[in-house]
Amino acid sequence: MNRLVPSRQAIVSLTIRFAVRGLPATQGSKKIIWPKGRDFPEAYLVDDNPTSLKDWRSAVRTAASFAWRGQPLEGPLAVRQLFYFLRPASQARLERLCPWRWRTPDAEKLARAVDDALKGLIWRDDAQVALLVVAKRYAEGAHLPGV
Repeated sequence: MNRLVPSRQAIVSLTIRFAVRGLPATQGSKKIIWPKGRDFPEAYLVDDNPTSLKDWRSAVRTAASFAWRGQPLEGPLAVRQLFYFLRPASQARLERLCPWRWRTPDAEKLARAVDDALKGLIWRDDAQVALLVVAKRYAEGAHLPGV
């Protein structure tokens, strides 16, 4: 009779927690730029928002480097990201009752920007993230915009 034997490998539970203040930037879509006036044009691949994305990634890496000083982690990872945004003053009264932000930016693009920023610092590759929980809320009370 075959029995399932649990792995002898130790399961390590580790929490790395840090906060980044500021307006979160998304990992935007890529654009292809075709220069004009050439017989054989060369295409260039660029980010939609290179300036704000670069600043945001830098802020994320700086905050993460204070929280984690070890080698990049190996194996599957579970990641939770909670993004805070300022509530617009023009929101309808019914919308003000909800703490969750359901408008732009996309949660997936926000998470992708953070995941790419942590590549090589917290983990070797963002493909290691096996479980990803992303939420967008309005900043209230002691919370400031950021992640």
